[in-house]
Amino acid sequence: MFVLLGGCGEDAAIEQQVPAQDMTTAKHYIALLQNRQFDQLEKDLDPGLKSAKAHETFVAMAGLLPQQAPLSAKVVDWRASDYSSTLKAWTTVNLTYEYQFSDKWLIINVASQKSATGVTLTGMHVYQSADSLEHINRFTLAGKGPLHYFVLLSCVLIPLLMIFAVVCCIRSKEVKRKWLWILFILVGLGQFSLNWTTGEWLFHPVSLLLLGESYFAPLFGGWTLSISLPLGALLFLWTQSKSLLRSGADSRDNASDSAAND
Repeated sequence: MFVLLGGCGEDAAIEQQVPAQDMTTAKHYIALLQNRQFDQLEKDLDPGLKSAKAHETFVAMAGLLPQQAPLSAKVVDWRASDYSSTLKAWTTVNLTYEYQFSDKWLIINVASQKSATGVTLTGMHVYQSADSLEHINRFTLAGKGPLHYFVLLSCVLIPLLMIFAVVCCIRSKEVKRKWLWILFILVGLGQFSLNWTTGEWLFHPVSLLLLGESYFAPLFGGWTLSISLPLGALLFLWTQSKSLLRSGADSRDNASDSAAND
């Protein structure tokens, strides 16, 4: 069995949450695949997945996996869910490793199910990656298009517009029910989300977003930037601009009347 090398940083943060038993199980099945012990893998395979193609699938995946110790191997994702019925209780575990070899990066996913009767293998996937997930999903402007720049600029300008509108609302002496206006101003309507790494986007018309923008990135995942329409801020500034225009026109009329009377 090959020795797996632990990572540090983000992978360490994940590994602190993963039960030792789950990591041991995943490492065991990866080692069986790496050492071409297909009989044992097929023996532990969930009965519902056993078929004539199972052996061919294991052989194909093993062809991607060098029979040498990896330079590094770190957990990049872990998910576990508990289930129960009148007959039994079980837990599904989905654990993903990133392997670095001298000439390639591999992402290996192992899905298993554990219950009082033991552990079974419910899924396994191996695919090659062009680079480490951390490097692929880093935040960079290199190679980005107009949509990326538009969303990034909007993430800066929309909150500034909202804050400006709130300040104007607070300082205005003519606005009634300011707290309603402030709530309306601070919440953006709809949500446009862009995956910074892949460029894929989604639009949710029914959504509220505080300050009109958000951004997040799961561990080893790509950044997602979201923006929304600052409708409240735009309406408030538009109504205030009309009030200012009316006030300016009234001032000019009064000045004209005064000059005529003189």
